[in-house]
Amino acid sequence: MSQTVDSPEQAPPDQVVWWTPARYPAERDSATAERPGWAELVEKVLSTMPEAGEPPAPFAGTEGERTLLHPLRPFLAATFQRVESAFADVVSIDLYAVWSGVEAWLAGRLSALAARTLVRELHTTKRAGLLRGKTSEDRFADFLRLYSGRAVQADLFDRYPVLARLLAETCLNTADALAELLHRFAADRGDLNGLLPGEPGALIDVMLGSGDVHAARWRS
Repeated sequence: MSQTVDSPEQAPPDQVVWWTPARYPAERDSATAERPGWAELVEKVLSTMPEAGEPPAPFAGTEGERTLLHPLRPFLAATFQRVESAFADVVSIDLYAVWSGVEAWLAGRLSALAARTLVRELHTTKRAGLLRGKTSEDRFADFLRLYSGRAVQADLFDRYPVLARLLAETCLNTADALAELLHRFAADRGDLNGLLPGEPGALIDVMLGSGDVHAARWRS
């Protein structure tokens, strides 16, 4: 980020760091500004990104807001890392199959959150002549490459810290919800034997985003 302080863990309340404008009013009243978990996640995500960005994969099967997903993919990876170490070896859970569905759901959420801002940035960079390519498709791909770079995305979050907070908190909440669901499933796994016909296999899918209601499927 372009704005830093000597201690990344806390800053005086009058010291502006990139994430302080995204604090809620009650958070601004604290004597010191503790760096929140969502800001730590954003900085971790940025640290994994290439400086100049990489071109996106072909858009086959991608429509609507999800065509803007490419710059946000490191957030998906960071979310998965938060649950992978705890559940990768749990035999009653096929974590990679479960994550495939959760990732698709989370990708839609992140794309929707960032869509308006990214479309505005697309028009701005286009008018400034910053995009390379002979066709509109080529220039759009170059926009996605540009905004998947660490420097450009850090600048974006300097200007839109609330967007950074929304993206990161969505990832953190998703990871926490998934981890809690999987913990409860693993703990109750033995009790399912008498409730389901036959021997249930590994958990392969969950459904998030329905309040406190979660749906699940097992491999037969």
